[in-house]
Amino acid sequence: MNFSNLEEEVAKILRKIVEMPWKICFGKNVEARWRETTVKKTLKNRRECVTKFDLKINEILVEEIRRNFDFNIESEEEIMLGERKIERKHEFSIIIDPIDGTTNFAGGNPHFATAMVVVDADRRPVVGVVHHPVSGETFWSAGRGAFCDETPIRVNETGLEGLVLISDGESDPEGGKQLISSCREAGWRIEVRGSAQLDFCAVARGEAVGYLKTLAPDWDCLAGMWIVKNAGGRVFRSADGNVVASGRGAGVFEKLKEKITEMQLRDL
Repeated sequence: MNFSNLEEEVAKILRKIVEMPWKICFGKNVEARWRETTVKKTLKNRRECVTKFDLKINEILVEEIRRNFDFNIESEEEIMLGERKIERKHEFSIIIDPIDGTTNFAGGNPHFATAMVVVDADRRPVVGVVHHPVSGETFWSAGRGAFCDETPIRVNETGLEGLVLISDGESDPEGGKQLISSCREAGWRIEVRGSAQLDFCAVARGEAVGYLKTLAPDWDCLAGMWIVKNAGGRVFRSADGNVVASGRGAGVFEKLKEKITEMQLRDL
């Protein structure tokens, strides 16, 4: 498939698909039904948890993607649980994270999202979509600007002062603690919210000046990084998966990259 004129059409379809499982599972008023629901979680590995909703939402997304596209499908839940090997039959792949922020979702914290990103054979993003079920907002980019629903969004372009979001790192808790400590010492206002994809979107819409995460797999970062980049921001991902995203304020990216580079020098 030649994507030269089809990115926005693909984005339009994915924006519909990404909302669908939440409406099926929780009805029209997702927040009200979610808050009334008791969510039980189990460990899928030593540090990360999964719920029945992760699996159900994943199932619905995979079904709808297959109904509309013939892309390869890579799902966090299926990969992490070892339930399916990735078959690469197509030039493009869709990477899915059914619930980014499962701990929040299960614990009553509304900071969670569903993310999908289309990548080419070289793992370069083409279309990214992040849906926040509680607010109903969908952040997306097809490579020409970034949007929250139909509204264009743009990164913060002020100076060094402002909010920096950091992942506390379920996959790398020690790294998260080190980043938080280091950035506080540098004078930034720090928040840990628990959903990487929504944190990227906070940078893309100018709410935060930057975001840092260690050891980020593709499903945790590619959709959000693509949205930040096309909102005018700057992004960097090291070989071992440490990620920085920032607005355009003078010196912000360099200072944050310095912090993430320090993490590369530690023993993992």
